[in-house]
Amino acid sequence: MAAKNLTPLKPIPTKHIDPDLAKDPKDDNIGLSIKVKWFLRWTQKWSLFPLVTYFPLHGINALILPALEPSSVPNDTLMMIRELTCGIGSSLIWTGISIHVLSGLALRILKKLQSPPKRQKAESFLETQSVAQSKIGLVGGLSGYFIGIKRNLQYNPQELTGWLLTPVLLFHGALMKWLPAAAKVDIDFDFIKWLLNKDRDLFSRVGFGYGPLIALIGLGSYHIIAGSVQYMHVRSLKARKRIMNFILLLICSGMFGLSRLSSEAVFGMDKYYKPILKTLSLS
Repeated sequence: MAAKNLTPLKPIPTKHIDPDLAKDPKDDNIGLSIKVKWFLRWTQKWSLFPLVTYFPLHGINALILPALEPSSVPNDTLMMIRELTCGIGSSLIWTGISIHVLSGLALRILKKLQSPPKRQKAESFLETQSVAQSKIGLVGGLSGYFIGIKRNLQYNPQELTGWLLTPVLLFHGALMKWLPAAAKVDIDFDFIKWLLNKDRDLFSRVGFGYGPLIALIGLGSYHIIAGSVQYMHVRSLKARKRIMNFILLLICSGMFGLSRLSSEAVFGMDKYYKPILKTLSLS
């Protein structure tokens, strides 16, 4: 009986309804934010293609060859690399690094703007078992490396090494490229030998030689190789520990190479190399 009293309604033509009226205004903002983040991550990833391509050549020459033969082989290899890259390699690398850093900075700002207030809460079982590099780095810190117990870190190792590496790279570029260009001096590994030699004062040797170079070797080796592992989505902790062993071996080789370079005497180059330091009033 009640059904007979109901008044049928005419169907509403849906083609006249504006779909945007049914949307929450925040939906578009969220969608745009996701697209921007995706673009920035894509840009950050592929901007390093020149550096990743160049790193094996320069890495072998800077981290391995000086440890084996510091006298002439590094310079000969450097000249060969310069010929292969036809002089444009450096510009491409620094352009890629600049884009990588700027896109990373933009991602960091977006993350800060959109992150909710932190709340004190216990880690879930899934979080403690995470093998993501953003959570545990390559192997889970010292405990993960030595005794196999993974632990979530309070920082993202990839981001941390990246931000620490940025000023070191800028200093390296200034000392090895821009300042020599301003002084109209073409440098090679002889400049590093001269800078690390015991004839230099302690401040120059440590502050502008050993310190920045050791930081560059350690931070650069980890950031580039671990970043490549992250982009390749390697989840096996066993494989990642082997890669970490390789990184440590590479760092040790680079440091040993520095000690061998410092023992090589360089004669008659003071008049060319001292103006590089004088550009910054360092000597």
